[in-house]
Amino acid sequence: MVRTAGPGVKTYQNILPMAEIWGIILAAGSSRRMGMQKMLMPYHRSTILETTIDNVLGSKVGNILVVLGADRERILEVIAPLPVRSCFNPNHPDGMLSSVICGLNTVPPDCNAVMI
Repeated sequence: MVRTAGPGVKTYQNILPMAEIWGIILAAGSSRRMGMQKMLMPYHRSTILETTIDNVLGSKVGNILVVLGADRERILEVIAPLPVRSCFNPNHPDGMLSSVICGLNTVPPDCNAVMI
């Protein structure tokens, strides 16, 4: 819902409760071209994955699902203390779309929205 707060100014009111919005983070790739797991690379004071999760936690998303594939065990160690859920994509070598499908098949069917 969009409301006008004044001339040329728009404000946005939350339409959906946060708990009904899921964020899917794709972390299943093997990072062949990088030569190392991209999501575990250092970024500021943590890793790319931890920074991504932290940013999503600061949004209106109520639940986070991390799709895993290559390096699953190493990534699970990083996300274990974080308030996220995970799923494993056995088809991750087939490409990113297979991880999107895996994530969409894992979130509850009655959720109102998904952010990838």
